[in-house]
Amino acid sequence: VLCAAAMWALASRVQAQEESQVGPRTECRFPPLVLANRFRARLFACDPLVESPSVISIGPKPGTLLAAHDYMTGLGTEIVRRDEVRLIADSDRDGYADTSRTLADGFNSIQGLAYHDRSVYVMHAPLLTLLRDADGDGTYETRSNLLAGLGLPPEANPPRLHCANGVTVGPDGWLYLALGDHGCDIVRPEGDQLRLQGGGILRCRYDGREAHVFAKGLRNIYDVALDPDGNVFVRDNENDGGTYKVRVCHSFFSADHGYPYLYENRPQEALPPLADLGLGSSAGVVCYLETAFPADWQGRLFA
Repeated sequence: VLCAAAMWALASRVQAQEESQVGPRTECRFPPLVLANRFRARLFACDPLVESPSVISIGPKPGTLLAAHDYMTGLGTEIVRRDEVRLIADSDRDGYADTSRTLADGFNSIQGLAYHDRSVYVMHAPLLTLLRDADGDGTYETRSNLLAGLGLPPEANPPRLHCANGVTVGPDGWLYLALGDHGCDIVRPEGDQLRLQGGGILRCRYDGREAHVFAKGLRNIYDVALDPDGNVFVRDNENDGGTYKVRVCHSFFSADHGYPYLYENRPQEALPPLADLGLGSSAGVVCYLETAFPADWQGRLFA
C-alpha cells in the first residue's frame, strides 16, 4: 500500500509538472491581451521555465530566447540571491518553450542583455560582462568584464535602479549602453578614465575598447533603439512628479537632451524631444526591423 501510494504521489507530481509547462492550456491561466487588428499573441514561456524576468534577448538559434532572472531589484534591500542568465528553448518547434537552463549566474541586477555572434552581453551595475561561446557548442566557456564603473554596485544602491540598463548591438561595430543618472566612473581598457555625471548613452566596441559618451542629459533610459539608417532613439522615463515627464528622443553623437539643468533653466540650449508623453515609467524601446508584422507597422518605433 505504501509503495502504491508513493508511486501515485510521484505520478501526480510528474503530471503537475507536465501541466505547468507552457502550452495552449497554460495560456488560460492568464488574462488575454488586447491586441491591434491583424495581430495575435502566444504565451511563449512562463513559470517554471522563466521566473522574474527583467530583460530578454534573441537566442543563438531559432526558437531560443535569452532571459535574465532578476532576484535583486524591487525585492527589498538585502541581497538574498544573485541574478542568472537562462536559455529558454522551443525544442519541438510547436511555438511554446519546453526547456530552460542556466547559462551563467552570480550577476548583479541584470537590466541589459544582448546576443551577437556567439557572445552574450550582460549589463548589471556596475559591470558590462561578456559571455563567449567560441566553438558554438552551447557552452559559454569564457566570462570577462569588459567595463566596470557603470553606476553603483548593488551594495551601495539598495533599489538597484538608475544605473547600468540596456545594451544594444549596433550594426556599425559599436555597443550602445543605456546609462541611468547615477552616471559612470570607468577606467577604460586603454588605461584612462571616463566619467559622466548624470544619465546618457555610452558607446564602446564589442570588446569594450574606445568607450565614450555618445549623448548626455537623460534621466533613466532603459534601452537604445537603432533604425536601418543608424538613427538612435530612446524613451526616457519619470514617474515621480515634477515637470520632467516621459520623453521620446532622437539622439545623435554629442547631443545634450537637457536633463536636469538645461531642461529647467535653459531649454533653448537642449535638444527638444520628439514627443513629451506625461508621467509614466517607460522601459523597453525597439525599432521593428523584421517583416512578420503588417507592412504599415514595419520600421516603426515601439515602446
